[in-house]
Amino acid sequence: MQDMYEWLHYFNAYGWFSLIIFLEYLFPNRRYELLNQGWLSDLFHTYEPMARAMLINACVVGINGLLPMHGPLKDLLLEAPAWQIFLMALFVSETSFYFVHRLLHWNPILWEFHRVHHSSTRYYSLMTSRFHLLDVVLFIAPYVVIMGWFGAGGIGLLWFGFFQGFVDRYGHSNINGPRFTGRILMTPHFHAWHHSTEPEAADKNFSRNLVILDYLFGTAYYPKDKKAQNFGDQNYSNNYIVQQLLPFYYATRKMKHYVSSIFSR
Repeated sequence: MQDMYEWLHYFNAYGWFSLIIFLEYLFPNRRYELLNQGWLSDLFHTYEPMARAMLINACVVGINGLLPMHGPLKDLLLEAPAWQIFLMALFVSETSFYFVHRLLHWNPILWEFHRVHHSSTRYYSLMTSRFHLLDVVLFIAPYVVIMGWFGAGGIGLLWFGFFQGFVDRYGHSNINGPRFTGRILMTPHFHAWHHSTEPEAADKNFSRNLVILDYLFGTAYYPKDKKAQNFGDQNYSNNYIVQQLLPFYYATRKMKHYVSSIFSR
């Protein structure tokens, strides 16, 4: 069992990363140069887990400190089999991610932090982890807190992380995969429209693993025989440090503008 834990952990960290890049080379959806501007920063985004883990852990500990010791559904999955934990993790992840994702696009202040993820002008697997640290916390903390409240753990969560690791990288990749799978999974053809700068695709395709909630809430956009072509912001920095600092500058400007507009009424 310990060998499986280690295998899943390392393959999720390095296996999907290498395999998806290889498949992008074999089955490209769009023709790109081998190394685009910003690839080194994207690589650093992929393998700087220490900062993310410390920040997420601090937020989760803080939130858990405010929660009661007992309550409805507390430790619901403590003795549950792996398949139940997997399904619950999928449900919690899908719902929390979808609604947080919509909030990040709707709120102009929070958008400045999520904007980092949308800044890449190339749609390829290395951009998967291009996130602002605050953005990562907003996405992951609700899921971690809820699953912690349920007492979930063990191989079920590890298998879910394995599955999600694949979908995340595949969905953000330049692989020309089968289009019909975009009716079920978050695939390159489906999710590319979420990152597209084309007006008809604005605020569409918010799902992470499955696309059910997009179709349920009317946010799915998946035109037949057409693929997204234009992405990102040419003027946004590809420097990792700048990407972490710039959102605070833009968010502060928006907040000042909002406050001044209130007092000027």
